[in-house]
Amino acid sequence: MVKTAVCDDQIFWCEALKHMLQNYTGAALQVTVFQSGEQLLACGATFEVIFLDIDLTDAAGDNGIETARKLRRRNRKAKIIYLTNYADYSMEALTVHAFAYLLKSGDMEQVRRDVYGQLDEVFEYFQMERQETLEFVAAEGLVRVKVSDILYFEYQQRRVKLTAQTGEFMLKKRIADVAQEMERYDFAAPHKSFVVNLFHVKAIRGTDVVLSDETRVPLSQKRAAAFRRTLNAYLGQITGGGRRT
Repeated sequence: MVKTAVCDDQIFWCEALKHMLQNYTGAALQVTVFQSGEQLLACGATFEVIFLDIDLTDAAGDNGIETARKLRRRNRKAKIIYLTNYADYSMEALTVHAFAYLLKSGDMEQVRRDVYGQLDEVFEYFQMERQETLEFVAAEGLVRVKVSDILYFEYQQRRVKLTAQTGEFMLKKRIADVAQEMERYDFAAPHKSFVVNLFHVKAIRGTDVVLSDETRVPLSQKRAAAFRRTLNAYLGQITGGGRRT
C-alpha cells in the first residue's frame, strides 16, 4: 500500500480528503491524517505522498512551507501536493519543490477530479522511476542495477543477496531496510527473508510466488493476505483498471 498523509488544520478538509483518497481506485492507499505540521513531523513515519496545506499553523509557529522544508531534510523523494486557498503561489512555496498544487474550492466534485488527476500523475511518475538505475554497495564494490532488472532480494547469512537478470550481488544491508527502501519501486515481501519485484511476479501457486524466470519464492501464511492485496493493487494500477475520469 502507498503510505499517504493529509495534513490540514481544518477538520473539514482532513475528512473530505481522507474520504476521497480512500475511494481512489488507482492504487491502494494507506491514509493517515494530521491536523498540524508538528503532528506530521513527530510521527516519524515515511510517506510517499503528502497532501499539505500551505496555510496551516501549529504550536511551533510553522506554516506548511516550513513543515515541507523539515520533511525534505528527512525524505527528499516524497511527492508533496500543496493545498491552498489561493490561485497564486509565493516564490517561497516554489522553493520546496512540490509535486503539484491543488486549489481548495466549494466545488467538491472539481476538487475530487483534481485530487484523482494528481494521484494519477504521481503513479505515472512512480512507473517512470522504475526505469531508474540504483547503486548498491556490494561485496564486489559499487554496482549499478536497473530497477526493472531486479528479480528479488534474499536474506542469507547476515547479508542480502540481490538477484537480477544481470547477475547476483551480496549486499551489506538488512532485509528489513531493503523492504522499506524498495517499496516505492513496487517491491513487496512475501516472506520475512525475501523481497520481490512485483513487476516480475508471474503467478502465485500454493505457498510459492513464481517469478518471470520461474524462480519460486516462499509465500508465508502470515504474509499471504497482505501480499496478495499489494499484488492485486499493483496489477490494477499498471493495467489502468483504477483510472478515473
